Amino acid sequence: ELAITNNKDFELAGAMLVELKTYAKRVEEYWSEPKKSAHKAWKDICAKEKAFLEPLGKAEKLIKQKMGQYQREQEAKERAIREELERRQREEAERLMKEAEEKEAAGDMLGADLALAQAELMEQSAPVAAIQQPNAAGVSSRKVWKARVTDESQVPVEVAGIVIRPVDLSALNNLAKATKGKAKIAGVEFYEDYIMSARGR
Repeated sequence: ELAITNNKDFELAGAMLVELKTYAKRVEEYWSEPKKSAHKAWKDICAKEKAFLEPLGKAEKLIKQKMGQYQREQEAKERAIREELERRQREEAERLMKEAEEKEAAGDMLGADLALAQAELMEQSAPVAAIQQPNAAGVSSRKVWKARVTDESQVPVEVAGIVIRPVDLSALNNLAKATKGKAKIAGVEFYEDYIMSARGR
């Protein structure tokens, strides 16, 4: 409803504006102390919360590291067992091939065919490493590729259009994920790691 049509209206509007600003200043002054007290209380609460959460966070990190380490150890065992089974399988297939040759040379064609069929079957079947995968209720894990700088002096300035100097571990980790560790960069080693996550009840 405010209408300014002359100097007096303008003067009156200015006086109203001064009153509004004065009232706003008093409102701010009135709430200044409660705001300070509330902010201090919030900071105190946050500090107390942090005191509780910090040791829990450290424990979580340590447990995840140990669980990931165990998973890597189990994976290495499974790989070693599988490689040993594959080696034995190859040896058995070679023995059967040799046996087939010997039987064929001796005129035992049926025995030679049987030994040859067994050797082929042995070569075609994939060995199974029987290690039970670890499992914990409420906990999941996934594999991620990461980068580890082994010699910073050898790391190039740029790789595939990505500037990684000064050494940018985040960019290297992204490259590790994108190439699944297949990229070759001097001074950098790519490795696969586990990321553990858990949900509360």
